[in-house]
Amino acid sequence: MNKKRIISIILAIVFFAGFLAFTYAVQHYDVQPVGPLNSEIGFATFNVACRDAIGQNEIMYELTQVIGYLAILICAGFGVIGAVQLFKNMSLRKVDPDLICMGIFYLLCIGAYVYFQIKPINYRPVLEDGALASSYPSSHTILSICVFFSVLVEIARKITNKSKALVETLACLAMISFTVAARFLSGMHWATDIIAAMILSVSLSCIFLAMLPKKKTKCGK
Repeated sequence: MNKKRIISIILAIVFFAGFLAFTYAVQHYDVQPVGPLNSEIGFATFNVACRDAIGQNEIMYELTQVIGYLAILICAGFGVIGAVQLFKNMSLRKVDPDLICMGIFYLLCIGAYVYFQIKPINYRPVLEDGALASSYPSSHTILSICVFFSVLVEIARKITNKSKALVETLACLAMISFTVAARFLSGMHWATDIIAAMILSVSLSCIFLAMLPKKKTKCGK
């Protein structure tokens, strides 16, 4: 096992432990019924202060929705490429290993989303169709960070044109940064939802890095 993979695994464990610790704190520290329908929210003083300061911004919300759809399309695109390789060669071994790792990575993200829908920690600061909706951690934030990070990795591994790689890298970083900021400014999440999503995303991204096969050199080694 190479050094980079070991570091990725260690970071994945550290950040996941941090996520678990933060989640525990959210469930037990300064919990008050300050959410819609008197739903209880951890870090209540901090979260309410942030909510009152930023309010709600429908434009920011809609923009993050669009970026979310773009991220889903990217996932689907990689999935189609992998499927074409599989059916063309009729062998999983001949599918690009990076695509297989990305598929597992995306499934982990979906698994995290499903789990927190079943086991809600916090509810949104606003009602959805008159009902409470799970908001912890922010699924849009996780989707954006993880998907565009995976694209960043593929850019570094597959694109040799430096100018093209730079433009695409900056675009991915802009998408990640904007989604995190806009999701917070939209007022659809508590601040702790965004923080938790960022911590979990780093852990998942480190798992992805640990799974990737060693990049081949021009000599094929």
